[in-house]
Amino acid sequence: MRKVPVLVASTLIACIVIACKKDDPPPATQANVGQPPNQPYNPNQPYNPNQPNQPNNPNQPNQPYPPQPNQPYPGQPMPAQPQLATPAAHATPCQNDTVCITHKCNVAAGKCAFPCATDFDCLPGSYCFMGLPPPAGPACVLKAPGQP
Repeated sequence: MRKVPVLVASTLIACIVIACKKDDPPPATQANVGQPPNQPYNPNQPYNPNQPNQPNNPNQPNQPYPPQPNQPYPGQPMPAQPQLATPAAHATPCQNDTVCITHKCNVAAGKCAFPCATDFDCLPGSYCFMGLPPPAGPACVLKAPGQP
């Protein structure tokens, strides 16, 4: 009769000991051999060229950041920018986009890019609507809410 409480108590103690056991340290790899784990940053620590992951370490190859969107990889030419439409004779004179409403200002020509030829001739939030007959169109019109 006394064996059951002793068996339960010993099982309970064994479970507690296993649950409270510290995790084993990770196995030594080539990167952390001979170094204390999780060493805090110390600004007074001298530069060690044999320690990995230090800035300006000549023993590690430089890892350049990947190019940003719309930037070519090194050695590739820049993509050609589309040209603004040649303005019509009746286009509004301009020096910047503010007087052109939904069109861009063709600064080289000194007039708004009207009529538009592509969406590039329109300000962001507008598109080139080809459905208008000359002399009114094609013209840049505002996009509807949610329109890509």
